[in-house]
Amino acid sequence: NRPIIGAPQAWPTNPGAGKPRASVAENRAVEADVITRMQTAGILTAPAAQEAPTAGRVGSQE
Repeated sequence: NRPIIGAPQAWPTNPGAGKPRASVAENRAVEADVITRMQTAGILTAPAAQEAPTAGRVGSQE
């Protein structure tokens, strides 16, 4: 195998190991905060923000 150009020599160990998973409530709070900040910055319009919490839900649903 040829090394990938620019790849780090040693990949870091799993940064999330040993840390408790964020709860769904925490994730939703962070998500809402990000949406609010994006709206404030004018990046998101209101309709897009209303769709955001469910639009990207693929995979684990808790």
